[in-house]
Amino acid sequence: MVGTCSIRGISASLRVLGLVAFGVSVVALTGCQNGASNEKAVTSQAQTEAVRTAQRQAGESAGLDANSPLAKITVETPVVDLGEIGTDSKVSGKFTFTSSGQGPLRIVKTHTCCGVVIRGVEDGQVYRSGERGTLEFDWVTGSMPESSAEKVIRLQTSDPDQKFVSLIIKANVVHRLEVNPTKLSLFLRRENAACGEITVRSLDGKPFSIVSIQATGDSMSAAFDPNAQATEFVIQPRVDLEKLESSVRGVIRIDLSHPECGNVRVGYDVLPEFTISPALLMELALRPGQPIQKDVYVTNNYGDEFEIESVSSQKGYIRLVEQKKVDTHCELRIEIVPPPRTLEKAAVEGQDATTATEPSESILVSDTLEVKIKNGRTLSIPLRGFYVAEPM
Repeated sequence: MVGTCSIRGISASLRVLGLVAFGVSVVALTGCQNGASNEKAVTSQAQTEAVRTAQRQAGESAGLDANSPLAKITVETPVVDLGEIGTDSKVSGKFTFTSSGQGPLRIVKTHTCCGVVIRGVEDGQVYRSGERGTLEFDWVTGSMPESSAEKVIRLQTSDPDQKFVSLIIKANVVHRLEVNPTKLSLFLRRENAACGEITVRSLDGKPFSIVSIQATGDSMSAAFDPNAQATEFVIQPRVDLEKLESSVRGVIRIDLSHPECGNVRVGYDVLPEFTISPALLMELALRPGQPIQKDVYVTNNYGDEFEIESVSSQKGYIRLVEQKKVDTHCELRIEIVPPPRTLEKAAVEGQDATTATEPSESILVSDTLEVKIKNGRTLSIPLRGFYVAEPM
């Protein structure tokens, strides 16, 4: 009876058949008075209509013509486990599927994920019944190891039973190379900034070569033979102290030919010659014309004697009140004088406050304190302040 009808993967058809079955039961009860032959005819007619309705709804939900046969997708292996793969490497694979329904299968849209590039299947591509398709992928792994990593590709299809198909890539991302140290502490007043050797070693026994070595701000270089292959290299960076002073925090990137590790990175920090604190002047209760005094400290981190040549600010809202030398640091007493709100508003917008067509009040004060070291650098501290909200 109804259970033998050939309707595949259509959840809507089940609901339709349920309603039809209920209607058939009602008709059957009322038809008992007219005899068994009438009941059989009504039931057969209702079942036929239920099949047609279910087929029509399934075709419409799949974006097909009402009379089209139904599409179906069968994925050969929906989960690809790559096992152990290296960091900073590119691995490839594929998924194969078949259009196994009576009608054509349409891939409505492909959805990839971060780090994965797919090819071989296009949005809107149609596969005839029995035709096979192959979706290839390239996964570029990150620099950090990750156990049980998982990437998911989704196919939106015209299969009414599988509107979205998930294709899963699994792997354990591990280090194939080891770099030591992973971070350097450098000093401007020491030979070669006290930069030691860097060792890069293969963990899987595969030989590799060094392709290039780059550092932030071109602050370092190193000699190497790009044609040499080995399972371990010892690198001695040479530091440009002048460039290093402008790049007190950075990274050394070493590009490699290893098939499962394209590069390794070594971070570095430099002890700067001077430290100025606080790093930011922040005031939350300013009133126009009412000065606020603050202390600023300038320290030579290498214990050298120094002199301050000048103290100024870009907009003139900050001035030096007093300067005092204590051991290897200098204490500065400064005074912040907030300008009228309309003046600061015009300055922010690049206008002349006396000619601004629509003067309005600002809530923010900004400036930059500049401390010039004699025969040395200029140190700066930004000022960010807010006016007190006045009652209306």
